[in-house]
Amino acid sequence: MTSTPWMVLIGPAAAGKSTLGRLLAEVTGRRFVDVDEIGGPYYAEVGWTMDRLRERARVVGRVAAEREWEPARAHAVRRAVETHPHAIVALGAGHSHYTDSGLFADVRQALAAVPRVA
Repeated sequence: MTSTPWMVLIGPAAAGKSTLGRLLAEVTGRRFVDVDEIGGPYYAEVGWTMDRLRERARVVGRVAAEREWEPARAHAVRRAVETHPHAIVALGAGHSHYTDSGLFADVRQALAAVPRVA
């Protein structure tokens, strides 16, 4: 069995994931990782940057750009789960919401091995 994060926190913007995650990390002696903060290199692995996302939003609109970006977000979740064993990981709303059911299933599968998803 591979090592996974100790806990993954999921929720909408401003729900307190980062606050709770940092407090839990302090109490448990674990690292806290926010995918919103560390996602850039993971997005780049599949050809996305925040600049590209902003440009696509200008060209096709925010909703369409967000849909185009979904594979990069799903990739970031999978990579965060793989590369941050024993950590407390926060997924912003964008990393837990998908219009593509296949990507949603991929993310669910990646999170299935994590013992605590809240």
